[in-house]
Amino acid sequence: MSFTVEERGRPNTQDYRVFFKNSEGKYISPFHDIPIYANEAENIFHAVVEVPRWTNAKMEIATKDPLNPLKQDIKKGNLRYVANVFPHKGYIWNYGAIPQTWEDPNHKDSDTGCCGDNDPIDICDIGNKVCSRGEIIKVKVLGTLALIDEGETDWKVIVINTEDPEAADFNNIDDVRRLKPGYLEATFDWFKRYKVPDGKPENQFAFNGEFKDRDFAIETVKSTHEFWKALISKKTSAGDLNCMNTSVSDSPFCCSAGDAEAVVKSASAFGDEDPIPSSGESLFIYLYSFSYSMLLLQGNLICLIFFFLFQSTNGFTMRYKRKILGRNLHSFLHFISFQHIRTPHELDRLDLYFRSHFLLDCDACCWIVAIISGLTEDYNKPFNSRVLCIVFILPPLLHNAIIT
Repeated sequence: MSFTVEERGRPNTQDYRVFFKNSEGKYISPFHDIPIYANEAENIFHAVVEVPRWTNAKMEIATKDPLNPLKQDIKKGNLRYVANVFPHKGYIWNYGAIPQTWEDPNHKDSDTGCCGDNDPIDICDIGNKVCSRGEIIKVKVLGTLALIDEGETDWKVIVINTEDPEAADFNNIDDVRRLKPGYLEATFDWFKRYKVPDGKPENQFAFNGEFKDRDFAIETVKSTHEFWKALISKKTSAGDLNCMNTSVSDSPFCCSAGDAEAVVKSASAFGDEDPIPSSGESLFIYLYSFSYSMLLLQGNLICLIFFFLFQSTNGFTMRYKRKILGRNLHSFLHFISFQHIRTPHELDRLDLYFRSHFLLDCDACCWIVAIISGLTEDYNKPFNSRVLCIVFILPPLLHNAIIT
């Protein structure tokens, strides 16, 4: 079984659409006509790639349009692009959906306590291949993450393309942790923060952000398939969803090939691509901000003033003064570095990435120096050494707690 796509309209405009055809060249719906299973016995599923890895255009199955082509999401009258939330570039996997599934908005999930988001269930393909927009791939399910998006359950199923050279090595979510260390953490971070550039709060998760295993994920996918069956057979209300299809013969929404072709022909002809607006490639620095660095600097300055005042009764030596001043110099360098990081267009992204980790390494060194100085110097003055440890340790500790 093979599928092809036909583009209509001009890419990067609101009239751009990607329609789908089956192996016979007939137009179909990617939501309703592509079978959920590529191999049911082995739990291999089909998946529709909406957004290829490293791209920003928020393409999605148009669930409310006839034949459900891919189109770019629109927000406040403008095409929607996902920001590059530091240190990520666009979507960090091939992102898409499993056909013939539906997260029912009228069904409250017993695990999450929230209703579905009214869309097909989403997938994140962690394979090495960067897929094409509209590509239909066969995937193995490895696990799932339960995102709570504005009060709705929005499952993110972790999968791998069966054609990936490493696919045989991946059979469960633990294999992802073992063979792609950091990928699940990056996935959690991406979904947590990706709406922050739009002025929205961080997303929440069920199960405290825990990735559930393969068996749980497969059962979740199968349950959404049952919801879709009720939808396509009109046993449940479709609301404003468009269930037009060409292959589900017992569906009251099934149409002829001619009707489907008429829908496609009514769309604009394919044309030249419009340039992507600058906002579609913007880099959003979320972790390192002006307010956090200013708070860190002010806290250290307060400590400095306190200890200089305290000196008159406790006789701090010059070496303690130098250590306190050194700690504040480090904070000041943090402050200056953060201001530079806030102008990312002047820097290479990898330079930003390693610069931020260098600052964290500096903090770790300060912890070690503080502990050594507190344990070895002037041990006969335990009050001085303990307080000095607090001066050295608390600022970087608070700083790292804030940014992580």
